[in-house]
Amino acid sequence: MEQYIAFALVAAGIIWYLRRPRHKTSIQDFSRLLVEAGRGNAQAQHRIGAMYYTGDGVRQDTKEAAKWLAMAARQGHGEAAELLAEITAQGEEGEG
Repeated sequence: MEQYIAFALVAAGIIWYLRRPRHKTSIQDFSRLLVEAGRGNAQAQHRIGAMYYTGDGVRQDTKEAAKWLAMAARQGHGEAAELLAEITAQGEEGEG
């Protein structure tokens, strides 16, 4: 009986996870961010990098994420630097 309860709880958790609300960035928002990022806006560069990292509104692409995050990090954006370090660490772990 306990196995069935545990299975039901796991199944409920999976269903919740799949149906949870997710923030998706619109094409218009992404286009505006690209313009701002191209102008050197570190916050926009960070946001684009984070979007590529998570796949929020764009195809997930770690290399593209790292590119945008590096631009923001070079301008002193702390969150971008932290996420870039996380991506770099994951890459190093995967190489071994």
